[in-house]
Amino acid sequence: MPWSRGEKLGTAPRFKAGAASATVAVAKPTAELSATTAQLNCGDSSQLKWASSDAPQVEIKAVGTVAVSGEQAVQPKQTTTYDLTAVGPGGTATSSVTVNVNSAIQANLSLSSAETHYKRVGDKVVEDSTAALNWTATNASNVAIDPLGAVDASGSRTLTVAPQKSDFGPVDETVNYTLKATNECGGAETQTVALHIVGSIEPGALAMRSVYFQTDRPGSLKSEAALLPSEKQALQTIAEEFKKYLSFKSDAQLLLTGYADRRGPKAYNQRLSERRAELAKRFLIEQGVPEANIETQAFGNQKSLTANEVKQLLDQDAGLSAETRQKVVRKIGNIVLAYNRRVDFTLSATGQESAREYPFNTDDFARLVDRNGPRKAHPVETAAEKASVGN
Repeated sequence: MPWSRGEKLGTAPRFKAGAASATVAVAKPTAELSATTAQLNCGDSSQLKWASSDAPQVEIKAVGTVAVSGEQAVQPKQTTTYDLTAVGPGGTATSSVTVNVNSAIQANLSLSSAETHYKRVGDKVVEDSTAALNWTATNASNVAIDPLGAVDASGSRTLTVAPQKSDFGPVDETVNYTLKATNECGGAETQTVALHIVGSIEPGALAMRSVYFQTDRPGSLKSEAALLPSEKQALQTIAEEFKKYLSFKSDAQLLLTGYADRRGPKAYNQRLSERRAELAKRFLIEQGVPEANIETQAFGNQKSLTANEVKQLLDQDAGLSAETRQKVVRKIGNIVLAYNRRVDFTLSATGQESAREYPFNTDDFARLVDRNGPRKAHPVETAAEKASVGN
């Protein structure tokens, strides 16, 4: 197009070209990570603290994405290194901290005494000493003591321990107590102590009562003819009791002492009391009592119980009703004779004597107490002797 000014211009380039630049400074990210506690026991916690700048993206390994700054509690189960990474336009910054976890358990188990003493006589425990079990377990979340079960991390328990055995004889046993402690970090510890129990289990007083005989019995040594059922039962009880005792003390002796009442000649009553003791011995042997553990003696009509002594025995007889006692006392003469037709038993090891309790409540009491008895006269006895024969 016509341009008037252009006619006045000289030669000039049609365009000019050039280059320009500018530098923009971008800050490099910063990152700092720390822990309030770097050494932990299992179950304890530590506080992580961090700060970063110029980094829109912040992450802590084992924790996850976090704010650019902050703090957080951690409870590691094992030694753990926490790595913080901060990423921004200016680059990447890192920081690390290690929290060490102690998983080891320190445990201690002890006894105040390694030995206790136990003694039982019959059903009665006469000695039962104790021991104190003491324990501690640090850095443990679960603590148990076998055979007590779960317990606190530290404590004490008084032990009164009975032996496992129940039969007669010496006691020599060991009871083990084992502490097992664990934690969530894989730590474990075991401690064991042994408690020694010594002593004895002894039989108590034997169930023994004296055995009574009918007038002038036995004429021979046949047990089936001279012993009434109630007295056989008494002898069977003595046999069973004594055999149990022999399992504890094999050399024990049972002394059988025969007596006769005051009627009759001294020599006759001596032989009669000997037969009574011997018959009781034979019956015990038939029940399994070793003959070597039985001794006999006889006193005839010597050492007879007096009326006053018999009355005292009646008063002491708890199984005798007041009514029966009154009836018996009215016939005290016959009762004194009946009490003296007997065999007593003495346990040599302890000196225990059989109870002189007359079997008033048995079915055969009337036959047993009869002063005349089932006796048949001896062919050579005179009339006077028949009236006063030994009993």
